[in-house]
Amino acid sequence: MVEIYTKNLIDLLAPKGEAGGKVKKKIAVRHRDDGQVYIDPLTKVEARTARELNALVQKGLKRRHTRNGSSRSHVLVSIAFEVRPIDVVGDAASSRVVTRGKLLLIDLAAKDSSSADGDSVSDAVARNESVEIGKSLAALGNVISALTEEDQSAKKKKKSKAHVPYRSHQLTDIMSEALGGNSKAVMFVTVGASPADAAQTLSALTWSQRLRNVRNASVRTVETDRIQQMQKEVARLKAKLVAKEAQTAFKRRTK
Repeated sequence: MVEIYTKNLIDLLAPKGEAGGKVKKKIAVRHRDDGQVYIDPLTKVEARTARELNALVQKGLKRRHTRNGSSRSHVLVSIAFEVRPIDVVGDAASSRVVTRGKLLLIDLAAKDSSSADGDSVSDAVARNESVEIGKSLAALGNVISALTEEDQSAKKKKKSKAHVPYRSHQLTDIMSEALGGNSKAVMFVTVGASPADAAQTLSALTWSQRLRNVRNASVRTVETDRIQQMQKEVARLKAKLVAKEAQTAFKRRTK
């Protein structure tokens, strides 16, 4: 569970230090060779029930940056789950299907257009928060526009693809798998009945309409325990082969 506050990534489930504050860790968005995005280092906690999961989320939300009851940061919760049949025994256990998935929940902060409260220090902090939130939302808007353009190009069978600027911001970098990968995306929009909220409501609805035009092609990948064992064995043999080749090359150089 991570918070994007101004330009910082904050681990909301990090253990508390001896002084009572959160343990400070330099965390960053990283990329694997297969294109998967992850955040490291980040606290991982196992939850076996929905109640345990909810308790973890509530724990993290208590550490979130807020101002006058309004969130001043984006929060991202990554939930990896695994489902295994428990009634399979014997030789059939190696062929049982294991279902794995990842759910990415994102609560976006709205850009606060309210006036300052008179405190110069607080005003400066609030302005910085608003500016950084605006930058992140603008980056997200650019990504959605690029994905929409890419989808239109595919429909027209154009060879050239639009560049999607995922890495323009930490928010869009983390969301890249959800927006343009092997996934399904759902956006919930909060609207206000008050005339004072009309501008933000219209903006939110415009966003949702643009996101609705993005089309993802999600494909289910089925694996069994036996397949996973074979994949691990192949990875082990590859590593052994690389080590052997490096050793042989070293012996040749030393002759």
